[in-house]
Amino acid sequence: MVNRLFQKIHATHIAIACCFFWYLLFSQFRPSPFVDEKVHQDAILRIHQGNIDFSSFPILPAARNVGHGPWAGYHWIIAVISRLPGPSLGLSRFLTFLVSAAMITLYASVPLQKRGFRVNRSPLLLVFLPILFPFTTMVYTDVLALSFIIGAIYLHTKRFYWLAAISMLFACLVRQSNIVWVAYMVAWSALEAGYHFRKEGMLARFHLWNLLVRQLLPQVFGYMVVLVLIGTLYLSSGGSLSSEFPENQPQPNIGNYYTLAFFALILWAPIWLERIGEEIRSISFAVRKQPIQAVALSLIPASFGFMQVVTFNNWHPWNWTTMALRNIPLILMDRYIPFRVLGVTCIFLAVWLVSRFWSSQSNSAHLTLIAFFTFIFLLAHPVVEPRYLIVPFVLTNFFVDYSSAQLTKLAFWYIFINVVICSLIASGLAIW
Repeated sequence: MVNRLFQKIHATHIAIACCFFWYLLFSQFRPSPFVDEKVHQDAILRIHQGNIDFSSFPILPAARNVGHGPWAGYHWIIAVISRLPGPSLGLSRFLTFLVSAAMITLYASVPLQKRGFRVNRSPLLLVFLPILFPFTTMVYTDVLALSFIIGAIYLHTKRFYWLAAISMLFACLVRQSNIVWVAYMVAWSALEAGYHFRKEGMLARFHLWNLLVRQLLPQVFGYMVVLVLIGTLYLSSGGSLSSEFPENQPQPNIGNYYTLAFFALILWAPIWLERIGEEIRSISFAVRKQPIQAVALSLIPASFGFMQVVTFNNWHPWNWTTMALRNIPLILMDRYIPFRVLGVTCIFLAVWLVSRFWSSQSNSAHLTLIAFFTFIFLLAHPVVEPRYLIVPFVLTNFFVDYSSAQLTKLAFWYIFINVVICSLIASGLAIW
């Protein structure tokens, strides 16, 4: 019965139905804007009322009046579609649900057996991702941005490279930091071309030139144009990446990497539980075989950990609201040294477990690429926010070769987490 749920033909409809049920439930219990929904809905209303000049798209200086910087892609799309009936919170949520339904369908249609992907992925793995599911009907930008990225992956695997680049352009207009994932698409294409190069044994210079010009360049040229275009728009808009709020200007926050570690441990907990015995034996064997080297190597992370324990500071004012669950560990770490030690331990544990698990995968090079671009992506975000982790986790699930048992465990674990977090959101008590 469980395996049948993960067959794509059934799972697509189940995933969309779950999102629609959440839309009905959320609208019933939260008829007024919840948390940042008010900010986004206000932007949509101001566009509808003409406070932002439509002729200035895609560069929107007047959008600063609603605190969304020069590019308000999500708000523009919702406002344009809502223009005839008139914008409302309920309509914005329903349109976000429709975007989620389209995203789920695209995800299920990616030809995963090609281009380095391993097996067909159920859309339930996407929609039940706990950091994504609550936002599939909420008035937030994340679902639309993710939809364009998934659309780009779909088009890329179908060899429609220019259309994939256009889809990534739209992803950047919705969330400007997605320019990092445009660069990822270039790197992914290069990695795939390198595999082809080695597979065919093309050692001659002529064959290398043939690979670069005839195979790689057609794939990446569109993405490179997007990188230049977004960079130009960024500079022409005065360097405003996402908001006129000084608290939201791009700068790194170490708290995002702690949050990444926390969610890596939480979301993949069923995987870690089945591997914990093997990992303990591996560490014990390494220490017994090479104790001096093990102690020497441990000095590097120990130094980093000590520095973090001494210097950690939850400096961003938006990360002190206890209604946001993500802030609670950061607040505790800021106030109490034992929680800093625990936080550092979580980072070390997550790095160890994830690196060991990924190294056992046939697509380990692709996963390493995702890890690198995730690190770069988080550098631009000053606010600690789990929504910034949605794209990395979704991309990871494209390449990790889960067993049927692991998929089943993850599904039930994700459902449990979603029941808890959605209950808290519907009751107005908390959000991620």
